[in-house]
Amino acid sequence: MEEKQQQAYLIYPRLGGLANDMLVQQEDGTVLYHIQSQIFAPMGKSYKILDGSMKEIMVTKQDHTFVFPTHTVLQENNPIASIGQIGIIPQNYFISIKGQPRLTIRIPVFGGIFELEGHNHPVAQIAQHQTKWIVAIDVDQDFRMILPLLGVIYREYSIGG
Repeated sequence: MEEKQQQAYLIYPRLGGLANDMLVQQEDGTVLYHIQSQIFAPMGKSYKILDGSMKEIMVTKQDHTFVFPTHTVLQENNPIASIGQIGIIPQNYFISIKGQPRLTIRIPVFGGIFELEGHNHPVAQIAQHQTKWIVAIDVDQDFRMILPLLGVIYREYSIGG
């Protein structure tokens, strides 16, 4: 049985959370994405996802639901994904990318290692260390698009937006 190859990324708030900027970074220090919240958006809270050169590539729009807010992810005004909380347990979340089975994540209350689960196998392993998430994704899968969505989940649900 051959060993899986994985690529690691860091997701963390710049300046320890004092700045409105979540970073998604490669192992070599290259910043791939910035996630910034737009708290005073007229239609509810939203996020801007910027690439490493600060060019906007995606935005989220909060969906108004009766129970838990979810966010639709838009690229050039086209919905491409949605994210949100699953049920009443505040540590269970989903990422739904258009046309793909839903990914789920169960964040442990007291830290540790957890997984982003696909339809029948883990897509990524995530370790929490202080204010950082260390994300390991299988190289043979192209799941890099989920990295900024994990950053939104971290920002929105783990540190309260």
